[in-house]
Amino acid sequence: QAMDILGISEHVEVLVAMEDTERHKPDPTPLLLALDRMGRSANGAVYVGDAVVDVLAGKAAGMDTVAVTWGAGLPEPLEAVRPSAVVTTAGELRFALLG
Repeated sequence: QAMDILGISEHVEVLVAMEDTERHKPDPTPLLLALDRMGRSANGAVYVGDAVVDVLAGKAAGMDTVAVTWGAGLPEPLEAVRPSAVVTTAGELRFALLG
């Protein structure tokens, strides 16, 4: 539903639930499974999350990462793990993903 509000649903090809893998973030297994299901590599893929474990998993999978500061995320801890971008609004997220 949040993806519909942001207008990005059409850009999301697959979702992976916690039940789909035995290993969980910050392990990259769930992200690698998503890439595999799409038949894609990490090159050019972007993982968006609101927690440090999200950024760590994305980086471990070889993906660009965008950290959002709403939800669980606070700017300082997210910036400390060096995502590709940190965004504070839905508009910034849209720009980070779509340009």
